[in-house]
Amino acid sequence: MADLRHKRGITLKKNLAAGCHFEKSNLSRIEYVRSNMTIATLLTISRALGVR
Repeated sequence: MADLRHKRGITLKKNLAAGCHFEKSNLSRIEYVRSNMTIATLLTISRALGVR
């Protein structure tokens, strides 16, 4: 997730967190595999990253 986000120039705090309506700290834990995510969360993040 972090690689794709960096390649697309998306910041964690300003772009992705705002696009997902998630806290930056939650997304950071997901990126660094410190937290599990649900399918719904995965879909939300995927949409915010423009993955289809």
